[in-house]
Amino acid sequence: ATIELSGTGTIKPKLFRKYIQGKPILYSHPAYMEFFNQFFDQYLTAGNKFISEKDLEKGINELISYPALMDSLGKDTLLLSESLREMVMIKTLQELYHSPFYYPQNILSILDQIIAMSPFSIHRSIALSVRQGLTRLQKGTFTPDFTLPDLSGSPFSLKDQKGKTVYLSFLTTWTYACLGEFEILDSLFGIWGKDIEFI
Repeated sequence: ATIELSGTGTIKPKLFRKYIQGKPILYSHPAYMEFFNQFFDQYLTAGNKFISEKDLEKGINELISYPALMDSLGKDTLLLSESLREMVMIKTLQELYHSPFYYPQNILSILDQIIAMSPFSIHRSIALSVRQGLTRLQKGTFTPDFTLPDLSGSPFSLKDQKGKTVYLSFLTTWTYACLGEFEILDSLFGIWGKDIEFI
C-alpha cells in the first residue's frame, strides 16, 4: 500500500477503498500505521474539498470543541467511520500544533477532551501520547534524565545538575557547524561560566 501510495499518478480514493474503507485500523501494525500516516499527511489542510480551513479554525480557535470538530470532519465522504475520523483528527491536531494560525492551548484542550470522552480506548491512549509528545520539552517542564560518559569516560548524569542552570549541547569534532559552536560556547563560558554549567 505504501509503495502504491508513493507511485506517481496514484488515485487516493482508489487506495482508500482498497486498503482502508470498511477495514479495521491496524494500530499495532507498524507498516500499516506508516501507510495510514502517509495517506492522511496534511489531509485536512492541503485543499480538502469537503472541509475548509474555516471549519478547522472555528472548531479549534473559536469553539474549542472535540464534538464540533468531529461533526465538521464528518462532511468528508472518506471519513464517515467515526473511528477513522477521530484518528485523522488526532493526526491533524498534532500537525497544527505549531501552526501560527491555531492556538496551541486550544489544541491541547481538544486533545484533553478526546482523552476524556473518546469512545475508543486506544484513541484515548494515542491522544495522551500525542499530547505528551507536544508538551514534553516546553518551558517549565522537566528535562528527561540520562546518563552518558563524559570526555574522560566517567558517567555523567543530568540529575546530578539539579538546581543549576545548565547549557547542554551535543557536539562532534568532525563537523564545521559544531566547531563553530565550540567557539561560541567558549565565549559564552567566559561571560557566564560562574553562573551556568556548560555541558
